[in-house]
Amino acid sequence: RPEEPLLAEADEGAGHMGGVAEEGQSTQYWVIALLGRMLGTCQESRQRLISMGAVEVILEATKNSEEEVQECAMAALKGVVYHPEGREKVTYQTLIQHLRLRG
Repeated sequence: RPEEPLLAEADEGAGHMGGVAEEGQSTQYWVIALLGRMLGTCQESRQRLISMGAVEVILEATKNSEEEVQECAMAALKGVVYHPEGREKVTYQTLIQHLRLRG
C-alpha cells in the first residue's frame, strides 16, 4: 500500500491494544527502537537492514506525529551514521534536514 506510511502497518496488527504496548509506548516506537538497536550494534544486521530499506523507515519515523517515536528515530539515525555503511546511505545533507525537523 504505497499511499500509506510504512509505519502504519506496524499498528495494524496491534490487536485490541490499538498499537499501544503495555509500557505505554506505541508499536511504532518499539519497531523503531528494535531497528535502531539492530542497525547500531551488529554489522551483519545493519548491512541486511540497510539493503531492505530500514533506513527509509527510520527517516520516515523522524516525522511521526508521536514525539516519542520521533526521538527514538533520531537516536536510531545517529546510530546508523556512526558506522561507515550507514554514512554511505544517509548523506550529511539528509541528516541535517532531519535534525532541523526536530529543532
